[in-house]
Amino acid sequence: MNPDEQGNSAQQAQRKLPDNHRNMAWVLLQKYGLVGSLRVLWRDVAWDYFHRVDTAKPVSNTELFNKADAVERNRYVATTFEAFDSALGYLAPRVNFSDGNFVDVGSGKGKVLIAASQYPFRRVKGLEASAVLNQIALRNLTTLGLEATVTATCGDAANIIVDEDDLVFYLFNPFTGAVLEECLQRIANASRERKRYLVYVNPTEHAVYQRYFKLMDTRIFQPGNVEINFYETP
Repeated sequence: MNPDEQGNSAQQAQRKLPDNHRNMAWVLLQKYGLVGSLRVLWRDVAWDYFHRVDTAKPVSNTELFNKADAVERNRYVATTFEAFDSALGYLAPRVNFSDGNFVDVGSGKGKVLIAASQYPFRRVKGLEASAVLNQIALRNLTTLGLEATVTATCGDAANIIVDEDDLVFYLFNPFTGAVLEECLQRIANASRERKRYLVYVNPTEHAVYQRYFKLMDTRIFQPGNVEINFYETP
């Protein structure tokens, strides 16, 4: 086992509900520590600066949704490149990425779409409820020359349309409640004749996911003790 990761069962994992209000600089230091925070600042924040894009800066959900919609949607916090690469590294021996598409549900500013474009998926697609975030994602993709190969769509995940070739779904705990239930139900309904995989970061809603999918494993990756659940369709 890689020293930067450790297995952990979903039942044993200690989780806290997402917090949409704490100061992100404080969260970064608490979660990553000084050395880990410096790694994130260099690999993610500085990457944005050098590539003239905006993917890493968090956004409060109250800035993006009306009061009613904000209740079930968590604020935008970008996945780190290291966490994403660790997650895909776990899946790589188990899934042939060239067999299908990658779908980021709650794709925000497009950071995961940018990272996924480096892997041999047939297509890379994102679905984001916030028009503000999706416009930023489209600008980022254009700046990086990825607009022809990566799709970023604005839409409600409760109405997600699952294509036949969609293979890996990525969710960084973007929403809860009825939106989550409907999204997972639609993915499950479309998966009766094809196996699909879900990568769920910060799995506070594991009880909901396991009603629809089979847990493959829970892993914790460094830096930041990033907890990720991996599911497959039964």
